[in-house]
Amino acid sequence: MCKRATGGPFAVLVQARLSDFVWTTGKPSVYRSSPIATRGFCANCGTPLFLQYDGTN
Repeated sequence: MCKRATGGPFAVLVQARLSDFVWTTGKPSVYRSSPIATRGFCANCGTPLFLQYDGTN
């Protein structure tokens, strides 16, 4: 999945609370990437922005 989502063989991930972020311009687009998680990305350029497991916030 990492290569498909990032274009590389691995991804660097940082765990943070969603409440610690503020979207300053628009909101990310979101899609269900697996039965247990969704991914957010920029609808304009496709940059991956986040992975959120179900039941987390």
